Formats: sequence, structure tokens, C-alpha cells
Amino acid sequence: MGFRTALKVQPSASSRRIRFISDKTVKVYLNSPPEKGRANRELVKYLSGVLGVAKSSVRIVSGRTGKTKTLRIEGISEKDFLSKINRAVDRT
Repeated sequence: MGFRTALKVQPSASSRRIRFISDKTVKVYLNSPPEKGRANRELVKYLSGVLGVAKSSVRIVSGRTGKTKTLRIEGISEKDFLSKINRAVDRT
């Protein structure tokens, strides 16, 4: 079980949170700067915690140096992913 999903990342944000910026586009705000892979490592750690999967189950497959990332998520269905992301979304 696994799938790919695209999302946007905002490094160096004042707080770590998840928001929908359109009907199906997820944006993840991270504290780490986009230097030496710090924001990418924080993204993997943060999402694995939100999703309840191992860090090794969240892999960046494209977009390592850009703000738009494609991730490969293992160990969870796409339906469960969307459900957990919806619960974690900052509604403010």
C-alpha cells in the first residue's frame, strides 16, 4: 500500500502547521530554513508524526530544492492520509 501526493512547503515559517490553500492543495509551513536539507528533514519528521507512520515511510521523490514536493507515502491509504491531514489542518 502506498501512493504519491504533491504539496507545497513554506520553510522558515513562524509556526509549523498545515493548511489547504485550495480544494485539494495542501501547504505545510515549517520552521526550518531551506538550507542543507533542513526543511526537507523537518517535513518528513512532521508528516510522519501527523500520519502515524515511520519516517522511512515518507519519502520526497521530487522537488527536493523547490517549494512544490512530490512525496511517496507508504503504510497508509490515500483515504486515511486525507482524513489525518484534515484533522491536522490549521483552520485559523
